[in-house]
Amino acid sequence: MRDALVMLITLGCCLAALRRPAHGVLAFVAYSILAPHGFTFSYARTFPHSLAISACTLIGFAFYAGKKSVPIHRETIFLAAAWLWFCFSTIFAVEQDLAVEKLILISKILFMVFFSMAILNSKEQVHNLARAIAIPIGLLAVRGVIFFVRMGGSEMVEGPADGILLANNSIGLAMAMNVPLLIYLLRTETNKWLLWLVKCMLVASYPAVIGTFSRGAWFALGAVTVLLILRSKHRFLLVGVGAVVLMMGASLFPFFASERLTQRVDTLQDIEKENSAQQRLGSWKFCASVGLQNPIFGAGIDYYSLKMYETYSPEYAERWDLKRWGGKAWSCHSMWFTILGEHGVFAFLIWVGLLASCMWSLGRMKRYGLAMQECAWLVPWADTLRISIVGYAVAGTFLDFAYFDVYYQLVAAVIILKELQRQQLAAGPIGGKQTDQGGMTGFYGPKPVSAQT
Repeated sequence: MRDALVMLITLGCCLAALRRPAHGVLAFVAYSILAPHGFTFSYARTFPHSLAISACTLIGFAFYAGKKSVPIHRETIFLAAAWLWFCFSTIFAVEQDLAVEKLILISKILFMVFFSMAILNSKEQVHNLARAIAIPIGLLAVRGVIFFVRMGGSEMVEGPADGILLANNSIGLAMAMNVPLLIYLLRTETNKWLLWLVKCMLVASYPAVIGTFSRGAWFALGAVTVLLILRSKHRFLLVGVGAVVLMMGASLFPFFASERLTQRVDTLQDIEKENSAQQRLGSWKFCASVGLQNPIFGAGIDYYSLKMYETYSPEYAERWDLKRWGGKAWSCHSMWFTILGEHGVFAFLIWVGLLASCMWSLGRMKRYGLAMQECAWLVPWADTLRISIVGYAVAGTFLDFAYFDVYYQLVAAVIILKELQRQQLAAGPIGGKQTDQGGMTGFYGPKPVSAQT
């Protein structure tokens, strides 16, 4: 029954993609996140659902009569340059086969990101992109908290099998990044049933993230929550309520938390003596050494091997006795050092430039939204995406998420919004003061605006 239902969903997505490729893009994003085939056990488990949806989307796009161009902005150039450099570094990769295999996966992600930018070109479509990201992740959060409670908090929350969010760290980060998107939907949706569902997803996200046992996701959720409170017009009330909740939670935690969760939390109390933290610091030093000694193209994707550790960080290999594990390779445990080690200094600057450019553009977007009545709808978007990206950056400092699918779809949203902003600014001058958008207030004076920002 499950297999038949999932196949019907895939068929419906394919038919929608053939008729309207924008729907195909949204279906692909939602399907990739939710991975419903991971809950089946027969023929639907091995069927290439995402490939079928993407293929139908491309066919529909070929016959699509609407606009077919990727908006060219600063972020578009950064993203294309990073992708191109990933390809160059793969040519000189230490582990050629592994690098090519991983590059293919990364290229699939980035191709669909560029395709999203080429086909999604309206307020309604970018809003639907938020739905396509937030609702599947929210459903996984509801599923995760039910599983966590049912198992008494002793089992780890993970994503669907064969999905991009299978690992506990991946789904934990996705749910933390999703909290601002869910709040955005709460402020913009009008459908009562959907609003009720979004509220359930938002409440479920917090215990679900805790249930992943991912410390990086915990940090990301904390950062996201603090920023959301600071951006709210009810910040003082929320700070007081938050303080009470934290004190109550801290006092009740030992009585309700499982032994496994308690042990996980205890590892945060003495970082200097915690083995995992020390291994992480050693990995950062190793990956930095690789990148700085190979500044042009790095060592290529998935270069980690016993030989590389012994060459670039022999003290790390000796301290943790890597030979005992048969040459088992550890990752960089940080997206920043992943890019530096795998692709070199220039790629690192490009990749960091992409993230910084997104944050800068969203800040300008908010300023224009507060100053121009016609752009006021961009203000909640700007705050939402900035907070989500901050969550990504915080977790990515401690985890390997340099190629995280959800982040790149948010980058696509930034570029699409910039194009819509450009069109709006070209249609008329900056107007008067605009405040109180989505619970956020402020005013920035008008600035000279070029055709593209």
